[in-house]
Amino acid sequence: DASPFLQKYLPKCKFNEGRWVLTNADGRSLIVRVYGAEGGIRGAREKNRRPQMAVVDDVLNDKNADSPAKLKTIRNTIFKAIKYAIHPTKSKLILIGTPFHDSCIISQAVASGNFNNLILPICEKFPVSREEFRGVWEDRYPYEVVKALYSKAKNNSERLANESEDSDDGGLTLEGFYQEMQLIVNSSELKVIDVDKHLGKVYREDVLNNKEAYNFYIYPS
Repeated sequence: DASPFLQKYLPKCKFNEGRWVLTNADGRSLIVRVYGAEGGIRGAREKNRRPQMAVVDDVLNDKNADSPAKLKTIRNTIFKAIKYAIHPTKSKLILIGTPFHDSCIISQAVASGNFNNLILPICEKFPVSREEFRGVWEDRYPYEVVKALYSKAKNNSERLANESEDSDDGGLTLEGFYQEMQLIVNSSELKVIDVDKHLGKVYREDVLNNKEAYNFYIYPS
């Protein structure tokens, strides 16, 4: 209603909760049907024709991404039900989402080689200087915003490293920053090391005087 462009080129639109019919200025119609992540798409037809495009957008959330049973159901919906519900030769499957871990459907789809991948992190890499910063959405996430988010996540991760595993994270961590903003899971950057706490010096004479406390492995050169 607020777009003169759409009013001109899509003069007729009918919407209900699960079905949209868009008719363009030439009188041709596009029918869109909407399903939940675990909805039944098998046998979907409109005017006795199979769908030609399926767009799967953000089917994972914090709850189902960690449930093997839910992941299996969603995976079967996408790669079995949808695959065989759309037209066998004139069709396209578009999968949009944020990776949660290496076993989620987004990560597996990228690794499979069966998709043309377009990965859009909030910037090329971080942390970097302002001069090196190259953002994908700088009108909403300029350098200052990304830097502030990263700093909060880093400080929070360092605090948690010195507390018990059960303590409340209190906000964004480096793991969350790299997952949500950089679309990276299991990044080496997530390993925050406290030198004084986690590293220490080992002296040869102490090792030799306490051989019973060590396992020695000798490898051929």
